[in-house]
Amino acid sequence: MKANACLLSSFTTPGIEIKMPNVQVHAAFHVIAENQIAMGDTIPAEKALNRLMRQGLSRHDAVHAIASVAAKHFFNVMKQGSAAAPNSDYNRELEMLNAEDCLNSLDESEDD
Repeated sequence: MKANACLLSSFTTPGIEIKMPNVQVHAAFHVIAENQIAMGDTIPAEKALNRLMRQGLSRHDAVHAIASVAAKHFFNVMKQGSAAAPNSDYNRELEMLNAEDCLNSLDESEDD
């Protein structure tokens, strides 16, 4: 089974570039995703998890996909500042998240 490519950073060894997870960031976004899933209908994370699993992702890979959306959203808010309704974009991205897109993004990251 392929590992999810989200939350990876580059680790460089002389002459070799290896993608390694940033362990602290990886763990933090796992916790964020799991907490949002546990919140039930408050945000669409639980629905996204169930949909991704029905579409064939393991629970762990589905959590990674949700965490990846959270990380992207967090980065954008930090970079651009908070919008009037910052969570509406995030919720919309969770609602559109699907296994095929996750697997396609994984394939693209393996080409790098």
